[in-house]
Amino acid sequence: MSVVLVCPPNPSMRDPRIAPPLGLLYLVAWYRTYRGAGVSDPADWRVVDLNTACYQPDAPNGHWTHDFSIARCLTEIPGGADVYGLSLASMQLPHGRALARALRQREPQATLVAGGSHASALPDECADPVAMSGGHFDVVVTQEGEQAFADVLDTIVTGFRSVPSHWRRSASGNGWIVRGRPVDRLDDLPFPAREKLDFHRYSRRIRGEAATNIITSRGCPARCSFCQQDSLWGSGLRLNSPERVLAEVDDIARVTGIRNLLFLDDTLTARRRDDLAAICAGLRERGVLWRGWTRANLCVRPGDDAMLGMMADSGCQALCVGVESGSDRVLKALNKGTSVDVNSRAVRAVAGSGMDCRISVMVGSPHETWEDVHQLVNFVAGHRDHLADWILSSFVPLPGTPAWDDPDGHGLVIDKERARAEGYRHFFVVGGAEQSGCVHRLADGSGPADVQARHDYVQESLLRLAPRRRREVTVGLEVEAS
Repeated sequence: MSVVLVCPPNPSMRDPRIAPPLGLLYLVAWYRTYRGAGVSDPADWRVVDLNTACYQPDAPNGHWTHDFSIARCLTEIPGGADVYGLSLASMQLPHGRALARALRQREPQATLVAGGSHASALPDECADPVAMSGGHFDVVVTQEGEQAFADVLDTIVTGFRSVPSHWRRSASGNGWIVRGRPVDRLDDLPFPAREKLDFHRYSRRIRGEAATNIITSRGCPARCSFCQQDSLWGSGLRLNSPERVLAEVDDIARVTGIRNLLFLDDTLTARRRDDLAAICAGLRERGVLWRGWTRANLCVRPGDDAMLGMMADSGCQALCVGVESGSDRVLKALNKGTSVDVNSRAVRAVAGSGMDCRISVMVGSPHETWEDVHQLVNFVAGHRDHLADWILSSFVPLPGTPAWDDPDGHGLVIDKERARAEGYRHFFVVGGAEQSGCVHRLADGSGPADVQARHDYVQESLLRLAPRRRREVTVGLEVEAS
């Protein structure tokens, strides 16, 4: 039985080549480690990341640096496989659905399997031929996929004659829904099978040197209204041990030749201090340059100044903090568990440690008014001497988030039927160069045009009031923003 795992395009990314699909590489590694050759030899599996495979600077279709046409994508996906597995984040669904429809026509005998954050949030929809316009999946795996995907392959071999008791039929009756089982002890996870991809085709840089991603935890201690963490990982936070983290750092260098890292953990500083100290010591010994993300309230506890200084000394170049808003009222609506004062102290603490402080901010949040928008601009302008960069986005209630599950309780009106009918094609882009369809509004009636106006105002204001060094991740250069 042959297996091809596919990462669909993500055209909403400024540079789609920035991050390898670690989730697919974990599937390969798990089956290889715990199933041996079994019914399929993972050495023969193919992993295709269309975000690098379709790179084409003079692209006539799709993203400005890529040809993401379905015809081009299909030329990059090997034919004749028994199983095609697609990883679907919500932003990838339009292409994922179209690819599934095309694969059904080209590979009528193959089994199509979906996993990822969108599949976890709306599994029955992903298995419904009507909802997916024929681009539906035979099996949808929710949450953590390593053990579940291995079970799927074993079941396919039987022709689905022996289906595990915890599987269920989809609501449409056209597919199976498989709930993934959490890996309780993350150290049991084998290293992602990075040898399956050419990491030189990715564009991430730190200080001009090649870098790549690592994730050392699953879950989050918080429950922000815009986050898909719970629907994907479940509640709580699980962590790799320091020894496991450093062993993977060494494996990355051995397999890819890359030393520098972005830690994708949402709450890097949620670790016990001793464990973080051990990781930092190991990174310093290896000469790793790295970056990470965390929450503001995990930077301002007693002793956090020393922790941040330790991170800076170990080679951490930048820490990004989720600020989101300059309004306590909006932060409460987002269920951030922080405040403007906490955010302010966090920004100053990170900058004071010697690391670059970056922040993520957001417009279009529930209950937001123009006064709140002005407060956000004032917050960033007031901290401009402490900021190396900021990331501006728009609030979007992704499927699987608390805001999507309970729009009324979050001051939203979501036209879910329209979102489904349009295949979420424009649902996730509000602000910037693209416009969203009118599928969600704030309770006061504000819609995409209003969010676009807020986005443009904040972006123009921050570029004028808070000039900073913007590090171009695609080429590793520093340019002045003006």
